[in-house]
Amino acid sequence: MAEPMGSRLKAIREFYGWSQRERAGVPNSAISVIEQGSVSPSVSSLEKVLKGFPLSIADFFAVSTTRQQAKVRHEELGEAKDSLVARFATDAGREIVIRSMQAGPEDPPVNLMARGQTMVLLVKGEANYHSLGVEHHLICGSNLTVQITTPFRLEPLVEDTRWIVVGLF
Repeated sequence: MAEPMGSRLKAIREFYGWSQRERAGVPNSAISVIEQGSVSPSVSSLEKVLKGFPLSIADFFAVSTTRQQAKVRHEELGEAKDSLVARFATDAGREIVIRSMQAGPEDPPVNLMARGQTMVLLVKGEANYHSLGVEHHLICGSNLTVQITTPFRLEPLVEDTRWIVVGLF
């Protein structure tokens, strides 16, 4: 059964920490009736509501707001290498994307989108992982996998925190 648009909008809005008032160009009363399920917005209205969210309309409908625990494991690691970004296709026609990122507690949280099978590996430091209703404290060597399309955020807790994100689409 398809998830109601209003509950999807509310879950995503709350994940990003935005109030109904903070949606520029759209009255908060309009957001309220959409979230309550009283109104189903047109595509153009939905585009206005989603303006400013770091996701497309396609991502909005693909995001699963069902709470799913990420599978977290911990392994000891050596020193991290310099940043690397790679994108390549597999023989099976799937794409693998690898991103290496670095930040510290003074930097803003890093908002990302898991699409398909996504793995995060913390290679140095500590960070908090947040997704829709799910939170984990990660330390060097922690890794987690997400099997659904969902936004997530990494908040570095110590200086020079480094992680690698691998996505298989």
